[in-house]
Amino acid sequence: MLRIDDITYQAEQIDLVSSIGLRNGLDKYYLYLVEIKTTDGKKFYFLDKPMNWKFESPTIRLLKGHPLFSSKASNTQIEKDGFASLFQ
Repeated sequence: MLRIDDITYQAEQIDLVSSIGLRNGLDKYYLYLVEIKTTDGKKFYFLDKPMNWKFESPTIRLLKGHPLFSSKASNTQIEKDGFASLFQ
């Protein structure tokens, strides 16, 4: 179960959890985000910690170890440029 904006999502309502590296998110800075896609087409973005020395997202690594979310967490790194690119 995952709670986002006062709405509770069951594990089967979550389609994919992936890591996004966002270039030029705040001026010249590089941001790390977690994108959560639900089965009804909604997308949610959360700030993540920087990648570890193996270039893995700490959040995705934790979700991979959770029995309900291990199949939904993706190790694929997505690169985007600026906040506007999140809504394309």
